[in-house]
This record gives sequence, C-alpha cells and structure tokens, in this order.
Amino acid sequence: MPTRKLVFNVAPEGRPTSPLDVTGYLFDARGALLASAPVSDGRLVVEADARRLVRATLYLAPTSAEVGRPSIAAMRRVGAYSPAVALRPDAAITVKIPEDLWRRWLFCVTRVVGRVVRPVELGGEIHELGVCEARVHVCEVDPFPRIFERLPDVQILRIRDELLRLVEPPRIRLPRPIPDPTPLRLPRLDARLVTELRAEPATIRVGAVEAAASASEPFAAMMSPAETRLLREARALAGGELAAASARVELPTALRNALAGSAPAPLRAALIANTEVLMPILCVWPWIWRFVRYDEIKVVTTDAHGRFEALVLYPCDGDKPDIYCWVEYAIGGSWTPVLKPPAACATRWNYASGEEIILRVRDARVPWCEAPPTLPGKRVGVLTLGRSISVHQVDQSTGLAPGGRPLGGSVEPSVWFGEDLQQGDGATHYKWSYRRLAADLTPVEGWIAADERIVARHYGVIDGGGVIHFKSHKLGPDEAITDDSLFQIPPRDPPAGSWAPQLNPRDNAASAYVLSGSRTEHQRLPNGPYELKLELFDASGGAPVRVTGVDFQIPPADVAAPFDTGDELTLVPAPASYLIEEAGEVVGFRMIVRIDNGACTAMIHPTEVPGGAEECGFITFDAPTTSATLRFTAAHDNDYATFAFSLVRGRCAVTSAAAAGTVGSTPEDGYALDVAGAYARALAISTLLAPLPPLCPDGCRNGAFAEHLHVYALATDGWGRLTYLDAHAVAAFALAHS
Repeated sequence: MPTRKLVFNVAPEGRPTSPLDVTGYLFDARGALLASAPVSDGRLVVEADARRLVRATLYLAPTSAEVGRPSIAAMRRVGAYSPAVALRPDAAITVKIPEDLWRRWLFCVTRVVGRVVRPVELGGEIHELGVCEARVHVCEVDPFPRIFERLPDVQILRIRDELLRLVEPPRIRLPRPIPDPTPLRLPRLDARLVTELRAEPATIRVGAVEAAASASEPFAAMMSPAETRLLREARALAGGELAAASARVELPTALRNALAGSAPAPLRAALIANTEVLMPILCVWPWIWRFVRYDEIKVVTTDAHGRFEALVLYPCDGDKPDIYCWVEYAIGGSWTPVLKPPAACATRWNYASGEEIILRVRDARVPWCEAPPTLPGKRVGVLTLGRSISVHQVDQSTGLAPGGRPLGGSVEPSVWFGEDLQQGDGATHYKWSYRRLAADLTPVEGWIAADERIVARHYGVIDGGGVIHFKSHKLGPDEAITDDSLFQIPPRDPPAGSWAPQLNPRDNAASAYVLSGSRTEHQRLPNGPYELKLELFDASGGAPVRVTGVDFQIPPADVAAPFDTGDELTLVPAPASYLIEEAGEVVGFRMIVRIDNGACTAMIHPTEVPGGAEECGFITFDAPTTSATLRFTAAHDNDYATFAFSLVRGRCAVTSAAAAGTVGSTPEDGYALDVAGAYARALAISTLLAPLPPLCPDGCRNGAFAEHLHVYALATDGWGRLTYLDAHAVAAFALAHS
C-alpha cells in the first residue's frame, strides 16, 4: 500500500528550563492509530498509509505520560495537544505547543501498591493468603466530569430522576406474607428492626441493612469476609427479595435546586460541579456502568507474597488519578480474568499514593502461594461445630447451642492441630467418639467411633501446561491401623502443590462426622444429649498409644462464630469441665451436645363462627359483632421450633390476627393454648372486615381470607438451620352475610 511521510517542526511557546520530551501520535478518521514517533531535535517524522490520511488527527503528548494503549481517549486523559493544522505530505508543518499546556505536562508520581489474596477458611478462621504470579492490570479511570460530559441528554434526565428518589428516605418493600426471621438470625437482630420487619405495611427504612443489600454482585466480589456476611444477612432478612435501592445521600443545596429543572444543560453543569458527592452512587446504578471508561497503563505481576507495585504519572497541577485494577491468572495455559468487577464499583477515586489495595480473588481455580498459618506448639484448638457454633458457647448443662438450638444432621467438629504435635514422641493420629446420655447426663450407652464417613483434605497441583489438578488426601479412617478407627493429623504441607479448601470448604473443615440424621433419614440417632470425645494417639510404631498431657484450647466464651478476619481471636485453655483426666494427666477433650432431628408439625383447623353455616369454605354470619375463632397447631416433639401465623384478606394482611413465638409457649398476640395443644383466638368479625390501610382503606361487607402457618425447626448442623424439618400449612375461608 502507498505510504506518505509527514514532517512537523515542533517547538514550545515560551522558554522551558529544559527541552520537552514529546511523542507524536497520528490517528485516522475512525480513531485508529496510524503511526507514532518521538520528537527529535524539534522534528517529528511519521509515515502512514496515504489513503487513511484524509481527516487524520495529530496529537502531541509528553513521552513520560502513562498513555498505555494509544487511543484518542488516552490522549484526552493525559492532556495531549491536537494542533489545528492541515496535514500536507509535501511540506514541513510548523506546530507550536501552547505554554499553558506544556506546563501541565510536568508530572508527579503516584505509587500504586496492593496485594492479591485468596480468602481461605482454616481452623474456623478466615485468612487472606497471597496469590503469586497473578497479573494485575492497573488502569486509570476517566475523571468524573468527563463521564457526565459524554452522557446523552436522556441519561442526564434519568440521573435527575434517580437523585430525586434519594432526597426523601426511600423504603424497601418486602414480600407478603413476611416469613418469620429464622431462629439463626433472631439473636443477632435489633428488637426494633424485628418489629418493623414484621409490621404492616411490610417496609423498613433505609439503613445499614439496605446499604449492604443494595450492593451489586460484582461489587460483592471486592468485599471483605465481614462485609460479605453483612450482605448475606441483609438479604436473608427479606427472604432474598429485597428490592434494589440506594443508600440515602445528602445532596448539596445547589444540586438539589438544579434537580427541580428539566433542561439537560444546567443539570449537566450541576452534576459536573458536584462530582465528589456523586462518586459513591455510580455502583448502585448498573445502567451507567458502560459510561465509566478506563485506560490500562501498567500490567504488573505479583511476587511470592501476592504483592504488586506500579508507578503512575499524573499532571502535578491536575486531579489525583482514579485507579481501577483487575486480575487475571494462568489457567489451562491461558491468561483468564479471575477478578474483574465493574469499574464504577471498584475504582479508588482520588487514589492516595501508597494506599494499599486489597484484591480478593474467590475463583476456586486460583491457588495461593503463602503457607497457611499454624497453631504453635503441642496445642489442639477445638474451635467450632460446623462453621457458626463456637464450642465454648454450647451450654454444657443442656447441650444446646446459642439461641436454645439443638444440633442435628451431620455434626462436624472443627479442630486446629498444633504444628509440633507430631514432633518426637507426640501424636500422629486422633479419634472422635460419641455416646448417648440420659436426661441427668449419665451414660446410657458405650462409646461409638465417629468413623462412618471418610475425612479428607483437598489440594491442587498445577502441571507444566498451567492446568490445575485437584486431588484428595485421605486422613482417615486410617486403613493401616486395623484395631481402631483413627484419623491422621493433617500434615502442614500437602503431598504436592498447595492445599485447596476452597474446592469444598465444608468438607475441608471437618475433623469428623457424627451422622445423627439427614434430609432423607431424619433420625439416625435417638434424640437427646450426647457426649463427644476427642483423643490423640501415637501410631508411629504400628500399635496406637494414647497421648497424654495435651494442651486443649477453645475460643473465648464471649466470641461468637463464625470468625472473620476482623475478629481478634486468642484461644484460651479449655476449662476443667471439658477435659478428661486420668491419674492427673489430660487424656482427652469432651463436650455435651443435644441432638434433636425431630420434624415440625403445622396444621390449620377450620374457622368457627357461632351460629354460622359453612359450605365449601364459605361461612355465613348474622351480625358483625359475632366472633370468628381462628385455630392452628404448631408443634414439635421437644418444642425446639418457632412459628409464624398470618391472615390475609384479599391482598391485605390482617395484622391483628397475626401470631408468632416459640412452639409450646403462649404468644403475646392474644392467642392461647387450648386443651388439645392448639393455638386459638376469637376475633370479632367486624375487626376482620375493618379497613386495612393503605392498600385496603375501606371496610368490607363480606371477605375472603387466606391463612398461612410456618413452623421453623431450631435444629442446626452449624452450617445452617435444618430447613427440611420445617412444616407449613395454608388454608382459606370466606365470611358472608347470611
């Protein structure tokens, strides 16, 4: 193809103290780069396809600028100069760089530092372990004013409408009927919030819960473990159906006044003038994400600790850079993005030089390179049952977990073994056993080994082609020991590669499985109190020998599980009631747990109206003063359950007829337990047909009703409530004048 040479004589206006280091970039009419070259001795020479020089554009930018991939957007970002000159291949073209412009080309340096980590649960705690050999793409996001400058008028008006919704506190609409907050959540909720959640109309004011629930899923990938748990709990409060909403913001008076107008131009100017206030809001508006643009300026590789560092230049008299980073990792021989949230949610606006950026990668295919922390010495930390029950918070007089909850399903103790246990004449194996107790906690059966299921740990190995292979390291039962059911103490290092508990966090946390029940077989063990026992053995010589004098430790009684990275957890010596001693030597660890896999019962009885006649669910009555008796059964064999009853007329809830409480106890909602063990309450028909504002503001002559009863089992396996033990019932009736 024919090419033409263009020659430019480039000189600065004024008198710079030293020669300017400038590079020229030539773009065609579509913004594609044709050529680039440095300015040498005041001359810029570029050669390009002659056919693409029509309407081509020249840009001059400081060579030291972080241009990244050359583009017209990058030129604007670094403040490049585009002279208004005709491109004539037949003559030298003179270009003067304005003094006010080249003075802005004097750059300062920002140091972008951070770590790429994998949040990993080890021994009941979340640890953030470094990811090495990951590539971090360091990008600079267009300043906020440019985002608003390029938005179409229709989007400017949309921003106005969105902001007007934030002037007054918005409200979240919850689904009807509202499910009673699960027992696992009740102890952690503020009483006022619980009341509002169960009030009618079913709304709560925007607050910390809504702020967490409104976060987008991509943004959740950037959260710390504690923030992630808050998001999960906020959504659980509303059954996972919270409407997307923005947290309340305080808008400056000038901006609020501008929102009253309908002309895009002044609105755009007001948005540009108030960019600092609007920065945090972008993340909750997914429709605006595509307008947030960025340019890649550096690609750096993490070191052996997952750390990275990049130097970014920016005009000293300009705004501080807005930094956005995303991560890729070599998977299957190719570089694959493993963390790339929307720039609107993950940008560090006005980034302060040297401020550490933590990039949390949760992709299960990405291993970490740091050795996991260990428990020093010959100690054994018995931490949790499942993930959410601290062993020190299980009542040893009843065996109940916090909140009066029994254990059920698969009971899985989590143990952290000290790094020196296997040194010298220490322990090589451990064993969990259990036995049933009577009501007075005396044994009624002998010890049974918890060996019905294999315990293993997963690890990952990366081959020469970059492909990850996940493998399983069996801990037990150890088949090499024939006369006992022993399990190997987990080694510090896997057979190869690195440990990969992210493959199945639950399986990689359990030290044993006490299989008391399941979804298909509720009661594999009789309900009641049980004693669990942990012993250590030395089987290095073939015949296992019980190890004595072990230092068993547990979490403090005032620290609840699950343990997050923000928690300060120092294990404490296990109290004497947890220890098994023989001849003055500690030979094991014990604890009492109550197991109950009983299923709930939910039944709604027919509504009774004295003197009324019932036909196919229609009940006739003579006078509104007549009462209707609502009656239902919410039961559990040992009362380890809660219930929630609601009544809906048409599409409006009759809150005066609602009830909630613990099974077996009388609720504070006007209901009473009758001789048959059912909850009953008589309400005047005039009350049932009364106005129900705001959706049903008028009273009714006749009415159709739906009754909903939910009975929630309190039993938990430490990972979640055993919802398969719940019971639900629905019934309907109608009231009509005779």
